[in-house]
Amino acid sequence: MISRETLAPPRANGSLSAMGERPQGVPGLVEGALDHGRRATAGLIDGFRKAGRWQRMRLGVLGGWIAASLLALWIACPSSGPGNSLGADVHMLKDSLLGGHQILVRNESDAVWTDVVLTLDGSWRNSQRTVRPREQVVLSPSQFERAGEPAPRDLRPRKLSIECREGRAQIDLR
Repeated sequence: MISRETLAPPRANGSLSAMGERPQGVPGLVEGALDHGRRATAGLIDGFRKAGRWQRMRLGVLGGWIAASLLALWIACPSSGPGNSLGADVHMLKDSLLGGHQILVRNESDAVWTDVVLTLDGSWRNSQRTVRPREQVVLSPSQFERAGEPAPRDLRPRKLSIECREGRAQIDLR
């Protein structure tokens, strides 16, 4: 019968080779992985230093292309949801089928908004009793009032304020 020691001669430090290696636990694995990573990085750096001018230019162009691609993806991909305390997602719908501008307000939170007051440009108001989670409300500027008078249909609002029992948010309309 062949023993492990016969198949796996001991290393210089006294441990067995990979075939018959004694378990060293997680710290040994981590140290081995770090050592392997250091050697691979050193090899890449040494190879880059020894590379000719054209090879370095190729790597520079490739690195620039990768950086530009990652920057484009970061710019193009939206953030993960609304960035206000209420979880409101607001969009200005321009030149809709109904004529004029429309304002879409969506509750992206998990809470029901109660006693909601939407205010355009600090003076035109619209009240909603509740807005449930994932519910959206689409309003035209003429549905907002100031002193009992409706807002003009061609109003181009710049800011929307949302106030309710659950909090408030100010949103710039574009």
